Amino acid sequence: MRPRIFVLVAAVLFASQGLVSQQKPIHFKKLQEFLPKGEISGFVRGKPTGETASFMGFASSNAGVRYETPAPNEETPDMGEPFEPTSLEIKISDMVSIPAFAWLTAFQQADYEQESEEGYQKSTKIQGYPALEKAETGEYKSCELTISVGNRFFVELSLSNRDDMVLIKGIAEKMDLKGLEKLAGASKD
Repeated sequence: MRPRIFVLVAAVLFASQGLVSQQKPIHFKKLQEFLPKGEISGFVRGKPTGETASFMGFASSNAGVRYETPAPNEETPDMGEPFEPTSLEIKISDMVSIPAFAWLTAFQQADYEQESEEGYQKSTKIQGYPALEKAETGEYKSCELTISVGNRFFVELSLSNRDDMVLIKGIAEKMDLKGLEKLAGASKD
């Protein structure tokens, strides 16, 4: 890491210490409102999930939804390989009282890029918010996109058995990230 990243991490951690225990996380039911509502072509939407929890002064909340490719019907000829569904998971986490979140947010804001034979990771922007994209392009394919919203929320999109970053970026671009950021400001005591 470059020295400026260490300075940024230290500043964010210092600033976040005063926020711990001052704010409560947004309840998971409210976070569910910011998940994609409709169907995604080629996928079947599951039931949204969520949880709000606290322990020893630290609290977090998350909401998510899972999409899967449907199993082939019996009329589809067997190609000799077992069916492995592609799953798409979308999760929103409110990490308002978790100090380690500040470090992860700072890391996403840095200019970062890494590439290997197996895939890549790099920083990017989604709707102007700092994000980290990661793709495994070797034998096992997958991709992830993690977006930091309002120095409080993580929006994570992950796709397994496929490395289609265009798909998950397209979904992320349609999400109401600005509304999610406003929710962070409205929850201040």
